[in-house]
Amino acid sequence: MDPQALRLKSMSTLASLGLAVPAHLPPLDPSELRDEGETLKRLACLHACSASAFGFSRVKSLAWIEAQSLTSFLEEEEASFLRGQESGNRFAYQVEGIFALCWALGIEESIDWFDAVDNAFVHRLPNLKLGEPLQSLCASARMRDTVEIMQAADLGYCLHWALRDASLAGERKDFPIEPYVIIERRRALEWLTGPDRWYDITLDT
Repeated sequence: MDPQALRLKSMSTLASLGLAVPAHLPPLDPSELRDEGETLKRLACLHACSASAFGFSRVKSLAWIEAQSLTSFLEEEEASFLRGQESGNRFAYQVEGIFALCWALGIEESIDWFDAVDNAFVHRLPNLKLGEPLQSLCASARMRDTVEIMQAADLGYCLHWALRDASLAGERKDFPIEPYVIIERRRALEWLTGPDRWYDITLDT
């Protein structure tokens, strides 16, 4: 996998959108992907927290996590939220990260960086109200190729840089998507392609 080749393709995509990044912006380092099982567990934990951030019972979300034998896979911040000890604001935005993980797992066909998750997306995830198991999602999961995911991660990095550059230049209003869409999808892809804990990922540009 050639990081410079990934970057050149990202720059070509950006150019087609009328955007650009500086040549000195460092490419991402090649990495091994986290495996399908770990990715599905992370997705499930995020799904439970996101559902409760939008009003679903935290008690029931935690019970669903326990029923899937995933309690030990909750991050400290997530366990604290589901036990009523932390605000859920951050988890509402992470539906975009869940979407990126679904794309990486082959559950979603494509990832359009300028199109936020629609209201139908949640219906393609396990129904927590009915206690639908995570296995209902596992059957359709097939992890995408490492190069394809690294390419998406590099493009997300470049788009995040372009977003910050537009904000600094006072041109944020011209950017066609809310920042959290790019930020949370990028977080998911950085997690997939790196060793850091989800909430320790630094999204520098």
